[in-house]
Order: sequence, then structure tokens, then C-alpha cells
Amino acid sequence: MGMFDWYEPAGVDECPLCRSLLGGWQGKEGPCGLYVFRQGHRIPIEQRVDPGSRGLDSVMLASRLPEGTCEIYCECERGHDWSALATVRDGVWTDTRLTLRTYPHGHAPARWRMALEVLSIAPRAIVACPECADGELAVEDAPDPSGITMRWARCARCRAVDATPVE
Repeated sequence: MGMFDWYEPAGVDECPLCRSLLGGWQGKEGPCGLYVFRQGHRIPIEQRVDPGSRGLDSVMLASRLPEGTCEIYCECERGHDWSALATVRDGVWTDTRLTLRTYPHGHAPARWRMALEVLSIAPRAIVACPECADGELAVEDAPDPSGITMRWARCARCRAVDATPVE
């Protein structure tokens, strides 16, 4: 297995599907020195290695995440795989958005339910369309023709639409 870094996102600590603990985020787009990056910090907060294997402090203090976005990964306690996009601006990790891009096998209604459940718990998540898997869902709460408030999910790419009542 190759080297990687550890990541500690702010506010992303619960699986949107089962509500178990999310932790142990890893990624390969940083310096890959087993550093621990915490959201909101410019430099790594530590190097997660045996004390005899630590690198030079000057190297750690010079290590940074790349500008833009980098993908990080983890698994919840019940085995749901997640990725997230970490946004780095001016050298500081400023934002994290969960991503749901693949769905377990099943019929389209079950995939739509999963997508809407994730978005109800993590409204800023990036969720792929359950129909085409390439488009990103946009969600809004709005009344249907009978006046019942619904959560509408629309794919900009394939134009698929689904709605569930807002409780």
C-alpha cells in the first residue's frame, strides 16, 4: 500500500445512511507523508507515525495541501464507503462536501430514497443522479400542485425528477 495523509474534516462525523461514526479519513492528493490535516489549519497538526520514524519538523511545517479540491475517503463503522471533496483556498482547507456517487444494487425507487435521505441529513452533499450516475442532483423544497410541500430532486443532465413529502 502506498503512502497517504490523514484528514479531519469539520462537521462530517456521522454517516448519512446509518448515523454511525465516520472517521479515519485518508487521501493521496496531499504530500503523502502520513501527516494529519485538520480543516481550518494551513499546516499539518501532526505526523501519525512511530516516534522513531518521524520526519524533520521543518519538512512537516513546509507541507501543504494543493489549491483547489482534493478527494478524501473513509468508511463508517457499518461499512458504508464515503468520499468527500476538501476545498483548499489560499493554502487553508476551508470546506468539505460529502459525495455519494455510487449506489448499491437495487431498483431506482430505493436509490432515489437513499439519495434524498443523504441530502436531508447532509444538505450540502454532492449526490449523483440515481438514474444516470453522471449528473448531480439539485434539491429544493416546494409545494406540489395540491399545496403539499415536497422535497424535489432534479438531475440537470438527464432531467430525472423525484419528490417526497417534507415531514
